[in-house]
Amino acid sequence: MIKLLYIFIALLAFVYYYSVGAYFVLKKLDVKDAAKVFIPFYAFSLISKQTYTFTIFTIPVKKYSRLVVVLFIIVLLAFAYGFWGDANLPVLSIKPLWEIMYLIIVICFLCFYIALINSTSKLMLRFQVEKTKGILLLAASLICLPLAYYLLAKKALRQVL
Repeated sequence: MIKLLYIFIALLAFVYYYSVGAYFVLKKLDVKDAAKVFIPFYAFSLISKQTYTFTIFTIPVKKYSRLVVVLFIIVLLAFAYGFWGDANLPVLSIKPLWEIMYLIIVICFLCFYIALINSTSKLMLRFQVEKTKGILLLAASLICLPLAYYLLAKKALRQVL
């Protein structure tokens, strides 16, 4: 149970880490609720309103925040089931169970990662960015994601006709 709590805290820490970068971008876009990005998962909702629809593996994503919450819950349930298997299954069954759980977790992280990159590229359309590959590379590293959003917020907004 303690391991699951650590995983939950780590995932929640990333959500807040993402919120820091999202705050800069939303503030530049004059979103009135930009200060509320530090409510868990609310940043994804506000970014979703700015990016509209994008695709993951040709599947359209209209509600980015809903996708992130669902993936978050699936990852937690996969870890919880794996930890349950550690305590209740025979030794021979534990390794195959964890292999299946890791597959589910990796698929969820891959979907989240692609959604993050696609939403960032859609968000960049709102700004006058000359070197899009540099900002996408920073966002793709995940460690520099708030920096990528900060640099994006320093750019001028595109004029909408």
